[in-house]
Amino acid sequence: MEIHQLGSFYPAGDEQTIVHEVTGRVVPPGGLPLAAGAVVDNIATIYAISQAMEGIPFTQKILTVTGEVAHPVVLSVPVGTSFRACLELAGGPLTHRYCVVSGSSMMGRTLTKEEAEEAFVTKTTSGILVLPEEGPQGRARAVDLTRMLSRASSACIQCTSCTQLCPRHMLGHPLQPHRIMRKMAMTRDPSTLLQDPDILNARLCCECGVCELYACPMGLFPRKINALLKQELARAGVRRYYHLEIREMRTAQPPEGAMGALIHASMDGRVARVDERIAITKE
Repeated sequence: MEIHQLGSFYPAGDEQTIVHEVTGRVVPPGGLPLAAGAVVDNIATIYAISQAMEGIPFTQKILTVTGEVAHPVVLSVPVGTSFRACLELAGGPLTHRYCVVSGSSMMGRTLTKEEAEEAFVTKTTSGILVLPEEGPQGRARAVDLTRMLSRASSACIQCTSCTQLCPRHMLGHPLQPHRIMRKMAMTRDPSTLLQDPDILNARLCCECGVCELYACPMGLFPRKINALLKQELARAGVRRYYHLEIREMRTAQPPEGAMGALIHASMDGRVARVDERIAITKE
């Protein structure tokens, strides 16, 4: 057995990122870790397997209840337990109007208060995050597809930040969210674009949320649009084969013993001055 310490970055826990960090190999686009000679399991799964080998059925789920609750807790509850009961075990919400993220703050599914009161713990429930209804997650949930596309057509500046910071893109997968946003901004019917090469690449999105919650300076929704396209592509039975080209930014390091930082400059050159702004003299 060998222990590998992952770097402190998001999404270090993504299975394809783990495969590359630990083995140096890249899972092919659209493939599973097994295609790179690896199997990725989390601790809870391994524990459940060990119990199954002893004839113990999977009936309990370990999950976190946190956010705007009186006493954040980690619970072990039977599958089928209501979210309402889980919130009561955490001392109850601290606010009357709230939304609930089922899962993590980056990748979880946002539920209204009313939806959360009717929700139950399943085998995939990992956490219950209570947030103010007027917060970013609550506001984003209220935006429908038509408004997402309207905002994309009027506000997307094609800065490519969503693509540059996409972990799948940096692993070499041909996923470019900014190109998907450009094409989706010109339609109101996604089904008309399902054979477009860039749109087909939406199937590679891991829905980590980096593009949507961190990268985009305009507050647009590349992750949600990709998720919608994945559903449309699956419904239509559209498949595609991909090639791999790992990006230099994924492994870039400053020279040993030299000054440098893991950041991306807008141009080649030498830093001439640093005050309220950074001035670079082009070389």
